Amino acid sequence: MRLFSKDDRGRNEYIFYMLHHRIEDVLDASINTLESLHSKLRFNGGITEQDAQTVLLQNEHFKLVQQYMQGLMKDLNQQEFNKFRQYLSSYGKEGDINFLPGPSGAFTASIPIIELLIGGDKSNKEFLKSLEKRTLFYPVVQRDLMLRLLKENSKPSLLTMAKNHLGGEQLYKAVQDVARDLQGFRHSHMGLVKRKLPNEFVGTSGNESPKEFLKKRIDETPLD
Repeated sequence: MRLFSKDDRGRNEYIFYMLHHRIEDVLDASINTLESLHSKLRFNGGITEQDAQTVLLQNEHFKLVQQYMQGLMKDLNQQEFNKFRQYLSSYGKEGDINFLPGPSGAFTASIPIIELLIGGDKSNKEFLKSLEKRTLFYPVVQRDLMLRLLKENSKPSLLTMAKNHLGGEQLYKAVQDVARDLQGFRHSHMGLVKRKLPNEFVGTSGNESPKEFLKKRIDETPLD
């Protein structure tokens, strides 16, 4: 893993990257499960009792993600974080031809992919356009899935299919639980950013501040 820093600052930089990497691994597993179920319901239409149990297992994934978030809250030194954070800044001004956004949670594909699978047909156009712009910064596999989901966003999501399907009550409740877990993760993320960056609370992507961005995502998380 490439680091910009050494000693205590380097250790904190490593913690920051490593825990984010672990969170992505956990979320990737949830994406695989939810995407398989999404495809199954769209093309086969049948819902079984096992489907609801499969979705409920994703609650455990989000519990693990929350543990990693707590690890960041506990182990990441605020002063050292602010020192190496300079390497994550954007370059230039947005709109300029040479503008480059810095690494940011805004470019993490896993969370919006899960949101699109759960309730993409309920997402507003502004959010969908912002995702399309960010696909350049996503890994290839996530980029391809994201582009497909964006193209198909008008088609029924897991929430919609489960809600409208005869016998889908348990699955609908299970998908709602995952949606609430997603919203809970966003609350935790916002709390972490606010605690570690109390005076700045501005983003590295060069766009709106984390406070504006995260609050909007919390409020717009599809729950039903």
